[in-house]
Amino acid sequence: MKNKKGNNCYKEMLKQCKTLQERLHEIQKQVIDLQETYQNDAELREGCPDEIAGDRAVSDLAREICIESLLDIEPKGDA
Repeated sequence: MKNKKGNNCYKEMLKQCKTLQERLHEIQKQVIDLQETYQNDAELREGCPDEIAGDRAVSDLAREICIESLLDIEPKGDA
């Protein structure tokens, strides 16, 4: 009787392992899909020279505005 109960325990453990393995496989597929989606989006963004140039121009403009605003501030105190 004890042996039969032990076999059921092993069968249940194997069933749980199989379920876990199937779930891990599903998660792995989802991660691969996410990576492919991200790669495709990145390629589209990187592939557009106008967008890259526009982003660079906005970044340069923001940097210039920040530097100019810092230079326009009157010093306070003795420092």
